[in-house]
Amino acid sequence: MRLLLIGWAGILVATVGWYWLSRLDVGPVFGGDLLARDFNETVFLVYGQFLGIAPERLPVVLAGGFALDTAVVLATLGVYRRRAIATWWSAHVAHQPVQRPLQDEGGGGRIDPVGAFGPGDVVGDHRPLRCDRR
Repeated sequence: MRLLLIGWAGILVATVGWYWLSRLDVGPVFGGDLLARDFNETVFLVYGQFLGIAPERLPVVLAGGFALDTAVVLATLGVYRRRAIATWWSAHVAHQPVQRPLQDEGGGGRIDPVGAFGPGDVVGDHRPLRCDRR
């Protein structure tokens, strides 16, 4: 499963990265001919002639293909991890009331932990602090 995700993400990042870098024509700066806009247009012209599609429509077609690939990969991941997803769903989402560990007691914006201390559990030490203990 890891190899599938790495392969999918690698191809997606490489193709989209090449497309945008070549559309921005960064070839003369550091990419040589592979990142030049002329090379991008030539590749899409050849690919469009091979498929019988106008080269201007190819980026939209590729984006649709990447969206379909992403849906298939996520569905495969969902099937592969369905037990973990079902456990998470039942624990976090499915009709579970949200437990609030903190509650506003209405005392001037003071927030106390609910049930952490009873009224007689906290004993205050009113002696002054001394920093020079020996």
